[in-house]
Amino acid sequence: MYSIKVNLGNRSYPIVIGRGITRRFAARLEKLVAGHRLFVICDAQVFTLHGSVLLKQFDVGSGFASIVMPAGEKSKTREHLGRIYDFLMSERVSRSDTILAVGGGVVSDLAGYAAATTLRGIQWVVMPTTLVGMTDAAVGGKTGINHPSGKNLIGAFHQPRLVWCDPDYLVTLPEREMLGGLGEILKYAALAGQPLLDRLTRFIQSGDIYDIAGLEQLIGPCARYKAGLTAIDERDTRQRLILNLGHTFGHAIEAGAGYGRLLHGEAIILGLAAASHLSCATYPEAESSLDAYRRLVGRALAFVPRRKIDLNKTYQAMFIDKKRRRNRPNFILLKKLARPIIATDVSLARVRASLLYALKSFKIHGEFRG
Repeated sequence: MYSIKVNLGNRSYPIVIGRGITRRFAARLEKLVAGHRLFVICDAQVFTLHGSVLLKQFDVGSGFASIVMPAGEKSKTREHLGRIYDFLMSERVSRSDTILAVGGGVVSDLAGYAAATTLRGIQWVVMPTTLVGMTDAAVGGKTGINHPSGKNLIGAFHQPRLVWCDPDYLVTLPEREMLGGLGEILKYAALAGQPLLDRLTRFIQSGDIYDIAGLEQLIGPCARYKAGLTAIDERDTRQRLILNLGHTFGHAIEAGAGYGRLLHGEAIILGLAAASHLSCATYPEAESSLDAYRRLVGRALAFVPRRKIDLNKTYQAMFIDKKRRRNRPNFILLKKLARPIIATDVSLARVRASLLYALKSFKIHGEFRG
């Protein structure tokens, strides 16, 4: 068990990581709840598998109430957010209460946004139970929901008070979710550099995706990297933008496939294939440095299930990306491994070629317009 600090002055909080630490959660939670009420927002899949164990940890303060949300990206809507608001209001939530998100990135995005906007903001805690949640989604305070126009277009920055990661929950994840979760770790390997890339390469080559000890050694460096960027650029205006590597493509691919048809991590693997291709097309000197990385991304593409993807819808979605400037998308590119750059004026012909490169083995339809 160890802790990584997200250093934000009086709003600092720890990311606690360790196998089997769920049994210690109640004691830590008790201090944060401080005698008030706890409102638990839990992923349905997690609740089915672990509800009986988790409920014992939630009986803190002056009691708790819970709501179970459907698993998957299709839950990140105004309708499901409205269900959470109705639940909180019916329970007479107060500003001194605490919201707890239990599940993957979808639940933490939903619960965090509800916490940010209910009564103009109440404190919240995250217990991620997925690989994407532990390595990325639960850290940094980004919350929100999707809009039909694009992913995460409605949201707020609202930092949690505590992130509690018990990798033992990963053993019950479906294989597809585990493989998709490697997409975010692939992103961090490109940003953090050779040591993490080597560690991830060995993990994938081992063929044992349920090696929890190995996963724990990957989770920590990812969380630490994001914690460091959050501390210096909380609101995602400068350095933290590099965490968007692969995501301008990936989020658009999710829209082009239809939300929920590809897991977020699967779309990010495709996005990283496109982003690394675009990096080499834009900076030819990057090719030798990125060779091993691109081969690993190519290997990870085999994890992504084939889906029909609307090419034009995907391309257009990049132009309403929330990080765009002057109505053009920003792209995070790599001049070499561990040297990301924010590129604001990339050749659109190269963007289209890189998107086609990533999607070449998928069933795509439509054509580029605009």
